[in-house]
Amino acid sequence: MPNEQQLRTIAAAGQDEQAEVWKKYKPRKQDPQVSWWEVARALTTTRMLAKHASFGDELAQAYGIVWVEDLFAPADEDNRYTTDVEAFPGAQQEWLSNNLPKRGSVTLQEDQSHARDAQEFEKRHRNDWVVIAALNSDHRPGFVECIATLGGIRSETGERRFLVLGSDYVIGRHGFVINPSSEPYDGPSSFVTWAAQR
Repeated sequence: MPNEQQLRTIAAAGQDEQAEVWKKYKPRKQDPQVSWWEVARALTTTRMLAKHASFGDELAQAYGIVWVEDLFAPADEDNRYTTDVEAFPGAQQEWLSNNLPKRGSVTLQEDQSHARDAQEFEKRHRNDWVVIAALNSDHRPGFVECIATLGGIRSETGERRFLVLGSDYVIGRHGFVINPSSEPYDGPSSFVTWAAQR
């Protein structure tokens, strides 16, 4: 029997495609086994997802793009796709040509660049204790035991443990910064490596 992924691939193909591939790979007297991997591979097509398209219905129609519903995709997502690997990039390129600034650059606003925000976070908290590992404390219920390093840089040295009230432990976009007034925790640890050191 084919596995789930192979079944999805086979089911996603049209009946004509399935029939054509089946003629080639159906069981024979000399080889009664069906190679479902080969069947699925022959029916594999590149899918261009509608949710990745910048262009709208007007350009899709102009390029002859036909969207197909993926019946196996989650219901709350746009699960349309096309297998037209020539029309999709063409429509995408036309949309980009019509919508990119003439000078060729786009200025991102604050919070639009994850990488830039991460760099700013690192710069701003270079001298703060930033959590690199955390777990609910077995020894102090209601608290989160945290291992933190300066600037959140992972290294062998300079680690400290802190206890943070569970309701206060809310991880931000780039990490959790220990309150500067917090004292390091030196009690029993729920971390295996720290417990072994005691």
